[in-house]
Amino acid sequence: MHTHLIETEKHSDFLAQNRQDPITGDSIKAGDKVVFCAACKSVFLVETWQYLGEQHCGQSQTLDKIPQATVLTLRQKIFDLDNYPFQVQANISLAPTEIWSVRLRQKTKNGNFKRIALSMAAILIGFLLPLLSFIGTEANLLIPFLLATFLAATLTFMINKFSILPYLKENRKNNLFLNKTSLALRQKKGILHVSIDKIEALTISGFDENLTEQIGRFNLYLRLQDGTDHEISLLLDFTQAKALFYQLSLWSEKVSIYIRKNKLPTYGMGEETSLLLSHLYFLFNYRDAKFEFI
Repeated sequence: MHTHLIETEKHSDFLAQNRQDPITGDSIKAGDKVVFCAACKSVFLVETWQYLGEQHCGQSQTLDKIPQATVLTLRQKIFDLDNYPFQVQANISLAPTEIWSVRLRQKTKNGNFKRIALSMAAILIGFLLPLLSFIGTEANLLIPFLLATFLAATLTFMINKFSILPYLKENRKNNLFLNKTSLALRQKKGILHVSIDKIEALTISGFDENLTEQIGRFNLYLRLQDGTDHEISLLLDFTQAKALFYQLSLWSEKVSIYIRKNKLPTYGMGEETSLLLSHLYFLFNYRDAKFEFI
């Protein structure tokens, strides 16, 4: 059995992933001794691994090194992220697998605005500058013309800066995308995409990251049909959390959704239960969400 003692500096990249023991839900921290299943690359506390009889995925082999995520194959040209109503920034840890598809480009709804701005700039260069050379000898026309050119150039700049760039900057921050039929992840090499038909199960746990600001941390453990496990960690306010679980309620027709009800952000407590858990029970009882509470 290969064990690894997690150290703050040596394993800073691993600690930044905020991974949890999938059985106990405990966060892995510096000083913990852990084991990695050789088949699915999941991380377990040594005590948990021993509790499992030192077996997982039907085998007992463990990794002698902390695994690094790798990526992937099938490529297509156009991918539209605007079809995903749930979009957030997340920490993502992927196991090696061939089940994802990779899309090299993305299409955004603000592409038309960018083309318009570029067209205006082309008009300035292609039409106004030649006109300037034509009337340059007319001193009485030169100053009004230069002022009009300056105003047109300023308008083009403002359209780019205040209509397009903020959207693109914010959109680039998001790397986790969900809709009712699929999951997409933005990575350096492209957009990774998988249909829920290829997702076997999703287990969710978490805790209150900041009760004052009503921010919760969620840890999502994704198991694909090929048996590989992938981890996603994200910070959500209550509105975002409700949006996440709404999308997952749509998934639950085809995907097993396991929720650790005693290891979730609360967002404050009601009379008998947390605000989030109350919302989950609402989805379960009145919106036919097929969640399994564990």
